[in-house]
Amino acid sequence: VHRGASGSLCKLEVLVEGEMVTLAQGDGVLIATPTGSTARSLSSGGSMIHPNVPSILITPVCPHSLSFRPIVLPQSVEVLV
Repeated sequence: VHRGASGSLCKLEVLVEGEMVTLAQGDGVLIATPTGSTARSLSSGGSMIHPNVPSILITPVCPHSLSFRPIVLPQSVEVLV
């Protein structure tokens, strides 16, 4: 999810299982599986996850605040942005 053509920061509410985790302010949020996340996650300061680990990775892209760090969640949770 990214800000598109807008020149300002985007503000994205990130909810996990219906509960707000954070308000992400920055250029966007990367949500990926371990197989599809390695290159983009690492370039955004995120983690590398072994492909056999059933998980979802949420990584902020150029965040405005350093308080929102990459999150690794079980693949069974529902993530809404």
